[in-house]
Amino acid sequence: MQRSDGTWAEPPDSARVVPVLARRGSPVAAAGLAAVLGLLGALLVFAIAAFAFGEPAQRAPARGLVLGSLIGGWALSTWLIAWRTSRLHVVLSRGLLLGAVQWMTLALQVGTVPPEQLPRAGTLLGGVLGGFPLRLPDESEALLIAALCLVAALALAALRSALGLTDQPPAREDAAG
Repeated sequence: MQRSDGTWAEPPDSARVVPVLARRGSPVAAAGLAAVLGLLGALLVFAIAAFAFGEPAQRAPARGLVLGSLIGGWALSTWLIAWRTSRLHVVLSRGLLLGAVQWMTLALQVGTVPPEQLPRAGTLLGGVLGGFPLRLPDESEALLIAALCLVAALALAALRSALGLTDQPPAREDAAG
């Protein structure tokens, strides 16, 4: 902003240029982040479905289960994470919370398998995914990852609060009140 004497003045905080992502959010960026997080969620849905509908330590899951759980898990996870938001912090926190729920569910299912059969189950599940190297965590490791997801979601919320970032639009100075 230029003053009448020709010098430049610092604009007030409300008039500073703020990137569109920080001010209003970006639907494209939010959908992209949700799709990436949904892909990670799809792998967890696949592992959960393999334990729920079969015995992965005994035999590899059927192709229909693999394809259905990966595509359905990706679509459902992406939709849950990106539902009605264009803000990246909301997408990230939803992804962390959904991941925590999925890891807790996997921990419950992995806990039913004897520990000596977990490596075989991981090998069979990885073989169905085209040789994807997959190591299944034991029950305590899955619960630890779920706890880390929850702590990361809380840290994200605390950071936004500490920085004074809110989802409320800034109040207008000329509004009556």
